[in-house]
Amino acid sequence: MKVTLRELIDSACRATNVDPEIVASIIYCESGGNKWATRYEPQFYDNYLASATRETLSGFVPDDLPNLATEKRDRATSFGLAQLLGETLRSRLHFNHDYLSEALDPELNVLMCATFLATLNEEYTWIEDTETRITVVVRRYNGKGQRAREYQEKVYRVRECRVFETILDKAV
Repeated sequence: MKVTLRELIDSACRATNVDPEIVASIIYCESGGNKWATRYEPQFYDNYLASATRETLSGFVPDDLPNLATEKRDRATSFGLAQLLGETLRSRLHFNHDYLSEALDPELNVLMCATFLATLNEEYTWIEDTETRITVVVRRYNGKGQRAREYQEKVYRVRECRVFETILDKAV
């Protein structure tokens, strides 16, 4: 039985105490609600993974890793509704599935998105003002620097205009 994106977001946000409008806005910005969305990041691969060995990869590495090159390429790929980077899944969210492509599962993807936001929120608890902290958390979801600032502004525009509502009743 298919569920709606709204149902997945509400469930994940109840479990993680994250604002569902932020999650919905991120999903809208990242994939437009396309559960099959993937995006390879060649620059990330070149900068962080090209010379990695099994021993130097961070986070979970499957015991029976069949192909190091595939694992490294998948870590430089963003998956699913929330476009979670494989490296983030492995190193920050301890994603212990054998294949990173399993993150395409909509329920798992939305939960990982909300979990990542909750984790970032915990890391920034030293920022006392909640709205300022959430702004920083949304930026960090996308990285650092000017690109992350522009990303956060885009997510906030989508939230403010409520454009994310156009994808909430989509069956996934």
